[in-house]
Amino acid sequence: MIDRQEVMDFSREFGLTANVVEKDYVLGWLLAGISSHPELGSSWVFKGGTCLKKCYFETYRFSEDLDFTVIRLEHQDRGFLINAFKEIVNWVYDAAGIEITHELISFEILRILVNFTTDSAAKLPLCKPFIFLLSMI
Repeated sequence: MIDRQEVMDFSREFGLTANVVEKDYVLGWLLAGISSHPELGSSWVFKGGTCLKKCYFETYRFSEDLDFTVIRLEHQDRGFLINAFKEIVNWVYDAAGIEITHELISFEILRILVNFTTDSAAKLPLCKPFIFLLSMI
């Protein structure tokens, strides 16, 4: 777990509040947990603003959610998600000492279907089928 002094040092260095630094730290560990999960690691595609920040820009933006495209539809099942995230938060606790209770995690599933006409009258599903939101109180 990151100690208070490190949080304050990063906070000063990047001109951020301490809670933003802590939240970013926890999101990083959640990403590591998702990546290491035997089913989710290879079937979820990380995307969105937090992805850009985590992968390309050190201080570009700080977000409160993690956006994924879910390749396997059965991973959108609420029961599956609850069980998978119990495993993930246990992994995060073992690896980093960060305790995340299931009450702090919520799931929102969103599917957008856009119909348009082409020569073959195709329908194209534009998917952002899963948004993972972490609420930090």
